[in-house]
Amino acid sequence: MAIYVASRRLSSGTAAATLRYATAMRSYSTSFREERDTFGPIQVPSDKLWGAQTQRSLQNFEIGGERERMPEPIVRAFGVLKKCAAKVNMEYGLDPTIGKAIMQAAQEVAEGKLNDHFPLVVWQTGSGTQSNMNANEVIANRAAEILGRKRGEKCVHPNDHVNRSQSSNDTFPTVMHIAAATEINSRLIPSLKTLHTTLDSKSFEFKDIVKIGRTHTQDATPLTLGQEFGGYATQVKYGLNRVTCTLPRLYQAAHDACVETSGSLNTIATSLMKIANDIRFLGSGPRCGLGELVLPENEPGSSIMPGKVNPTQCEALTMVCAQVMGNHVAVTVGGSNGHFELNVFKPVIASALLHSVRLIADASASFEKNCVRGIEANRERISKLLHEVYRSSSHYFSGLKSIHQYEIMIYFSGSVVSYACDIIESGKIMIMSGDIMIMSGDKIFIKKLSSLRTSGYTNLAVFRPNTCHQDDINEEVQDSWVWRQLLCLPSEA
Repeated sequence: MAIYVASRRLSSGTAAATLRYATAMRSYSTSFREERDTFGPIQVPSDKLWGAQTQRSLQNFEIGGERERMPEPIVRAFGVLKKCAAKVNMEYGLDPTIGKAIMQAAQEVAEGKLNDHFPLVVWQTGSGTQSNMNANEVIANRAAEILGRKRGEKCVHPNDHVNRSQSSNDTFPTVMHIAAATEINSRLIPSLKTLHTTLDSKSFEFKDIVKIGRTHTQDATPLTLGQEFGGYATQVKYGLNRVTCTLPRLYQAAHDACVETSGSLNTIATSLMKIANDIRFLGSGPRCGLGELVLPENEPGSSIMPGKVNPTQCEALTMVCAQVMGNHVAVTVGGSNGHFELNVFKPVIASALLHSVRLIADASASFEKNCVRGIEANRERISKLLHEVYRSSSHYFSGLKSIHQYEIMIYFSGSVVSYACDIIESGKIMIMSGDIMIMSGDKIFIKKLSSLRTSGYTNLAVFRPNTCHQDDINEEVQDSWVWRQLLCLPSEA
């Protein structure tokens, strides 16, 4: 029996020494105080506000190191929650002196002033209990200091006072949603709005630049560069709408809203990856690529090739998008593991969701500031590629026999009609924006639709949607020879 007791004392002393060493290595502390919980006493660094349960978590979950700490927005949200709880608890019997000290300490947490006292990692109990106790202990010890007492005295108790009428099973879900909603409103939405505004302004800036379109990465029908950027702007606008629409449900506690919000971020990441890839490919070159866009030059691109500049903002954004897509998988798995009355994947759901929000917000802001804002159109290159395509495109229509094989494609805006027709074989005519572009050899002639009345162009390759109504066309266009031919109407005598 004596040997057993001696061995227990030795093992306890060894464990305490090991714990003291590990804590000292982590916090660089040289002095300690004793804190107690239901498991007994434990040594805590004297310069830290946390208590016994936080210290045990540091010992039990040495996973990932400091880079895996609980996200700062969660810590701040704990401050908001504990302050509100103290205010209500004072209405139900909590000593006002203690309650006010708790509120003051919690406010410091909410403002980020005590972040260094929240060392726990995401990888802990699935309910976030250790982080809840970390908040309780820090606020309790700070409140004690505010009242002129010492840390660890428990004059303000982490459970009886700070955590009064609360459980980790309600506090942690609450701070998850507070943190996510706050970050979306304060960080993500402003960044996406700015990116949308800049893309939309580029769409207007490039509205008159006609370029070749591409489908399947092959040459296709033309469009304007403004239309291309308008598509990007619309993608961002719809992404913004998607994430905004999740907020009413995110303001409630059910974790399905976190999965839904992460899904909207996943969709935004999908859109941003497409946009970034398009822009970097359109800016490829400068001599042997597409070269239709001139991207801002932010830094040297190579350690071996002088003068080389790379589309680094596009690359950074696409990597962010890949990470967000991976985060969504983690959130999806976490959300699906809500067994019975409690989900025990809360920390990973919160961490992955907040990581995605922060990444998309920061990457969108960087992409807008350092890339999109400074994009210029290479008009000479765009024109050259457009000419080259239509000089060699007659083989596309070698089987064209009659206009009746095709349909007309018309877009209406009030009485203004614009056309987007493919090339015709014999006359090489392309109809765009209410004008006819006649391509003859290396020269391009632009004529108003209403002024073209010759019968020299009959082999038209055109397209017609179901929305085509002759009543929507102004009289001048209706009287033109070309319009009558497009509708297969008999020519005037």
